Amino acid sequence: MGRRDLIRSLQGSHRYGVVLVAMVIPITYSLAVPDKMGWNRAFTVVLFGAAIMISLIVAQARPRVQRTAAILLVVVVVTAVLDAITGSKALGGLSRGIVGFMIALAPLTLARGVTRHLRQEGRVTLDAVFGAVAIYLMLGAMFASIDAAVGALSPSGFFAQSENPSFETYLYFSYTTLATVGYGDFTPGPSLARALAITEALAGQLYLVTVVAVLVSNIGRRPRGPGGKMVSEDEAPDPPPRRP
Repeated sequence: MGRRDLIRSLQGSHRYGVVLVAMVIPITYSLAVPDKMGWNRAFTVVLFGAAIMISLIVAQARPRVQRTAAILLVVVVVTAVLDAITGSKALGGLSRGIVGFMIALAPLTLARGVTRHLRQEGRVTLDAVFGAVAIYLMLGAMFASIDAAVGALSPSGFFAQSENPSFETYLYFSYTTLATVGYGDFTPGPSLARALAITEALAGQLYLVTVVAVLVSNIGRRPRGPGGKMVSEDEAPDPPPRRP
């Protein structure tokens, strides 16, 4: 299967398990491989950019959004390679900022795709749950990228404890903040960093207790009961017989 055939098979397929795996790969890589070397940093941001493109294709984003993301992905690759060659702090911040913007494009588009999928299926499926979890991971990666860009471009940095943190540190801080764990080993310093941390913590908790909780609790159920109550497939009335 060629590249075009693969893209066609994913376009609007609502295979959100693929999106979830695509998001897990760059997160795992960036946590496992230190980004002190420029090429590791470059590969990390390219992996994130590719994961976002896959999510937009699977969710059948508007062509204009896909074209914009493709252009941004090319810019990310160029700036990441230049950062790896020159070691420029500004280029590293720029590439991470662009990736953060790309990730910011994805959650809303993915949410629309999951909603469309739910309407088509008439029930909560595993793919819908996978999509919701992928959005949650995207939120953490988005805030990590934004935090890293703020830390690279701001004279005062981002953390109060570290002047030159790795992207792995930003990811670690982002997901502990998103889950409201708050170990306290890294804390935001400037006012902008604190505002971002508060926003992420609130968004993470509200999303978990509303969207993910509702989807998981209603998986495999159809809204066919009286008053639109969610009922299981076994409890749902049999469909009318087909006419000959």
